[in-house]
Amino acid sequence: MKYTIRQYAEALRYSFQDKTGMKRRAVIKRFLETLRHHQKTHWLKAILHEAEMQERAARGIKKIMIMSASPLPKTVHKKIASLFSGKAHIEEKIAPELFAGISIFIDEELLIDASAQNALRLMFRK
Repeated sequence: MKYTIRQYAEALRYSFQDKTGMKRRAVIKRFLETLRHHQKTHWLKAILHEAEMQERAARGIKKIMIMSASPLPKTVHKKIASLFSGKAHIEEKIAPELFAGISIFIDEELLIDASAQNALRLMFRK
C-alpha cells in the first residue's frame, strides 16, 4: 500500500500522543525503520514539516514569517502576535535582497508583500 507524506505525518503525530522521554525515542526508532522498509527516508524532511504544520493547526497556532531587509523592532513582533491573541509563532528572516519594506507569510502563504523588491518588479513589468 502506498502512503502519502500527510499520512506518515498523521501517523507520527498520533504515535507521539501521551509519550515522553524513552517512549518517544522508541517511536522515532520504529518510525525510521518503517520509512526505511518502505524506502521513503528521502521524505523525512517533508514528513516532519507536515507533522509540524498539523500540530500547529491542531493547537490553533499560526506560523508567521516576517521577511525584512533589516531587523525589525520587537514591538512589531508584539503587535503582530497580539493580532492572533498570542497564538502565533513568529519567525523573522533578514533578506537584504528586499531592499526595504517587509513580506509577511502566514502558515507559509504570502499575505503581504510590501517590499521594495516587489514594488520594483511591478514597476518594470509594465
